[in-house]
Amino acid sequence: MFLSRLLSPAVLFFAATSLSLQAADETRVITDFNIPGEWKVSKWAKAEGRIAVRPEAPAELKNAQPPVKESLGVKIDWPGGEGFRIFPLVPGQDIRIPYKVREFRIWVNGSGSGHFGEIILNDGNGERQKIGMGKLSFQGWKQLTLKVPPAMSQPLTITTVSFNDWGNPKPGEETIYLSRLEAVIDPTAKLDASAPKSKTNDNW
Repeated sequence: MFLSRLLSPAVLFFAATSLSLQAADETRVITDFNIPGEWKVSKWAKAEGRIAVRPEAPAELKNAQPPVKESLGVKIDWPGGEGFRIFPLVPGQDIRIPYKVREFRIWVNGSGSGHFGEIILNDGNGERQKIGMGKLSFQGWKQLTLKVPPAMSQPLTITTVSFNDWGNPKPGEETIYLSRLEAVIDPTAKLDASAPKSKTNDNW
């Protein structure tokens, strides 16, 4: 599955961007969130909203080679009040990473609302796992680093990027932008690319 995505321009996991961090580690681009139709709002979203590719990008990526000039705009209308609401985004197909991942990096342009973001994955055992972005209480572009717990079973499959209003009952509309998602991997630790049967519903 992952190799089939490798041939698509929507996924740049094996693109030329490769940065040595330690003796063995490399940074590889998964997606720039700039291909229309690559992501969609999950049918399990509990808040109204919409997404669209927009002419916004971090200055650092505008000057990259090749330059990134667009990102994914995420507009969410939180209803407020009691309860817990989610606004999940899912890729056209799950993103399987056949290497040991040490951390993810993602560019986010926050709205300052204090809502939460997270990446949802299936681990090597088919169990759902979450790696949080924390509170998106900042405004403007910021690159977030999300460490993968060493004990988490791999390989990992990205199924969802999600936002929620946990502990924030205030209603209102907010706009978030997403750009380059990268994985810092150990290229010497190639893992079995066949996906185990998921024990959970991946499309929430």
